[in-house]
Amino acid sequence: MLNIKTMTSKLLQFIFLGLCTLQFSGCQSDAEPQKMAQLEEPKIPHPSEDKVHPKVQEFSQNSKVVDADKGSQDADKKEEPQNFPNPPTSLHELAQRVVKGLNDKDERQLSRLRVQKKEYMSTYLPEFVKDKKNNNLPPDLHWMLIDTESKAGIKGAIQEYGGRELELLGFEVTKGILEFEGFIVHRKIELKLLDPDTGKSGMVRVFDSVVEVDGEFYILSYPS
Repeated sequence: MLNIKTMTSKLLQFIFLGLCTLQFSGCQSDAEPQKMAQLEEPKIPHPSEDKVHPKVQEFSQNSKVVDADKGSQDADKKEEPQNFPNPPTSLHELAQRVVKGLNDKDERQLSRLRVQKKEYMSTYLPEFVKDKKNNNLPPDLHWMLIDTESKAGIKGAIQEYGGRELELLGFEVTKGILEFEGFIVHRKIELKLLDPDTGKSGMVRVFDSVVEVDGEFYILSYPS
């Protein structure tokens, strides 16, 4: 009986060890793939599968927008009209050039006869607002208003009078003269024009006031 018990006990021990060995082997076999998966080298994407990171793509697109805006601003600066190197030296010459600009339907020519921004901001505007109270408008706003009105006024004048081969018969300063430090303003000028197609003539206000500075004449604005 003792031998049988001993043998039985040893058999159970053997079975138990066998089960433990199988269980350990199974656990090890399950764990190994995971461990290998962790050690597996990362897949290198094919060049055709490369994708730009969204942030990089966004930055690139924004850079293009900034470059486009900068190019547009540079173009605007280049297209900004400048006064003629030989500006009119009398009201009569100025009026003649305006009529020529109308007959040629040339917006740029008419714009170049205007006071430009730099001179307006540095020379004329400080004198215009010097004695006025409660003038809180920023200088840039002053220019924006007069510039916007003049551009519209030039377009309107060309639409109404452009290309008609008008002839200048004379002009009249209807509101007199104002003297400022360094320049004079001839107020509200009207042109007497002849239309050769109809033979009719009349007084027309194509531009508004004119500044005279150092013997040169520039249109302050074109009324819209």
